[in-house]
Amino acid sequence: MVADALLPSEGREEALSNAYARSVAAAAGYTTADHDYDRSGTDLFVQAGGEFSPMLALQLKATVNLNPLKAMSGEVFSFRLKAANHEWLRRASQVPRLLVVLDMPKPEEDWITISTEELVLRRCAYWLNLHGASPSTASMPTVQIPKSQIFDVATLQMLMEESRKGSL
Repeated sequence: MVADALLPSEGREEALSNAYARSVAAAAGYTTADHDYDRSGTDLFVQAGGEFSPMLALQLKATVNLNPLKAMSGEVFSFRLKAANHEWLRRASQVPRLLVVLDMPKPEEDWITISTEELVLRRCAYWLNLHGASPSTASMPTVQIPKSQIFDVATLQMLMEESRKGSL
């Protein structure tokens, strides 16, 4: 880490997860916005145009410790989050709420590479819809994110269409 850096590792992880989500939204042609104050658990809103102008509320996380597990339905990642975040994500809302977790390599020097040819942010993010999940009494509930649920442009477009139909 650079001696004059203002952001600790966790702050840089947070900033890169935000950049990732905004980049995916921009590539899909959607707008993004955030709150002046994060009081509701929303880190980023993503909005599409067209009929009903659907919107998604994203809780953004990043980690170098996304733990793969084998489950009956295939490979999943386990991720722990604060009870308040879990509660916010599982409750019904007019705007669908999703968890988006950026998986990052452990060495910080591998997080991002910039050259005249490319900008590379290593690894990808995964999404999870916890709407309707059971309440948890744990202070740090563990959720399982299917490895197949990559948060990319095609997936974001599909999620927006589900939001537009009211089926998310």
